[in-house]
Amino acid sequence: MGRNRKSDAEHELHGTRPHDRKETDFVAARPKMPPDMPPAAVEEWKRLVPKLCKRKLLTRADASALELYCRIFSRWRQVSLLADQSPMITNARGELVESPASKIACRLEASLRAYQKEFSVTPASRRLTAPPKEELVPAPAAAPTREDTPPIVAETEPDINSEKLQKVMDALL
Repeated sequence: MGRNRKSDAEHELHGTRPHDRKETDFVAARPKMPPDMPPAAVEEWKRLVPKLCKRKLLTRADASALELYCRIFSRWRQVSLLADQSPMITNARGELVESPASKIACRLEASLRAYQKEFSVTPASRRLTAPPKEELVPAPAAAPTREDTPPIVAETEPDINSEKLQKVMDALL
């Protein structure tokens, strides 16, 4: 058996929230860039943040995760240059093995991919990210006026001695 659910207007009127919806206290905002980041990290921050802010995917609370991503990006850029110069080295036994720079670059790349998924900057993760709610719901034509909203009537217990109630009860019996 279905339950009667309150409309959004009723929830707003009573100051309640629907239980079937997950809402967050985080509001879309531009996080502050830390002042001590390396140049490559600053460059990545300035490249990525405007795009994520435009899609309303960032909050001020995301600053530390974004900082980590940008710092890892900066390290990856440095290490990848070394890995490109010598991807393989000869070890003490004379065997050709992967260079430490190449191994570090691979680990940093895995971290970068994980962060990119978290920030929805890969093609697959962008498809899974829902657009902000205000884009989905069209704005009302006109704001409701006081006359449009019904008055709030407090529920009271019926007076069992009232004549009107007695007549209704007699008619039912």
